[in-house]
Amino acid sequence: MAIPITRGKQSGPQKVVLYGVEGIGKSTWAAQFPNPVFIDTESGTRNLDVARAPIPTSWQWLKQIVSELTKDTQGFQTMVLDTADWALRMAADAICAEKKIGGIEDLGYGKGYTFLAEEWGRFLDSLTQLSAKGVHVVLLAHAQCRKFDLPEETGSYDRWEMKLDKKSAALAKEWADCVFFANYKVFIVQDEKTKTNKGQGGKRMMYTTHHVCWDAKNRYDLPDELPLSFESVAHCFPAAGPPEPPAPPQEAAAQAEPPPVPPSTPPATDAAASVHAGLAQLMKFNGVTEKSLMAIIARNGYYPADTKLENLPTAFIEGKILKWWPKILKLIEEGELNHASNN
Repeated sequence: MAIPITRGKQSGPQKVVLYGVEGIGKSTWAAQFPNPVFIDTESGTRNLDVARAPIPTSWQWLKQIVSELTKDTQGFQTMVLDTADWALRMAADAICAEKKIGGIEDLGYGKGYTFLAEEWGRFLDSLTQLSAKGVHVVLLAHAQCRKFDLPEETGSYDRWEMKLDKKSAALAKEWADCVFFANYKVFIVQDEKTKTNKGQGGKRMMYTTHHVCWDAKNRYDLPDELPLSFESVAHCFPAAGPPEPPAPPQEAAAQAEPPPVPPSTPPATDAAASVHAGLAQLMKFNGVTEKSLMAIIARNGYYPADTKLENLPTAFIEGKILKWWPKILKLIEEGELNHASNN
């Protein structure tokens, strides 16, 4: 049987990374993508009129938000993670809770960052699955400046990098179709009287190709530098996803409005308000009661079924419950189905 071969360029959703200095306008830039929804890990979009998912308070909750959007994109055509470095911090906290350590470096010899990169790689895979549903995926990140010494030479230079550890940053750059760097462009002007050089200007610019002082790439033959405005690159990111059927005249105005975002306050359960914030958030979203959760915990021999959730140690919640949340959900669902069938 012959393998089917296709030719020519293929258009589709793009995976984009934009990193830059603080306050330069990364979120504003990303908000101009087609019909975006933000996962705002640091509450940086409060002054923007955008759709946003509930703010994740744990790594597991962040992963579930992506999973739910992959199951049902709700008509959104772009997902923006704002920011990647804050999300990676959640992943590091989750690993520390699981390993019962105080910091990711406590594992020694770079093992902590290896675990972190593996977890980050799996998360990027989940974002690729979301992209396959016809959704542009945009990762925003802060930038940090490091001084590099030239090997076997005298002198050094400053280099801008994503504010991620080296392994995770490398994975993000490989994953992305486009990597852009945003910074202020300063012009050097010489004073005619004193002959001294002074920095002037500060125009916001976006760099699209690799430079010795930063990493960047694109697949659209863009100029090396552009003003930091979405109009400069809008032709690279058209509306993604399957075309929507035309709306009847009376519904056209309603469909012009952005689709609803996932509710920030899911249905209440009997979980106590003092429970670990990340766990309470997951329980509410999935409709899991304290009784059903404690039944699973008791069945596995950890704590008695009548133990209050607020009395569970934080290390147990983060290292066991949050880590194995998908499996716990499956066990709860299986138990409810068995109970219903017996009745």
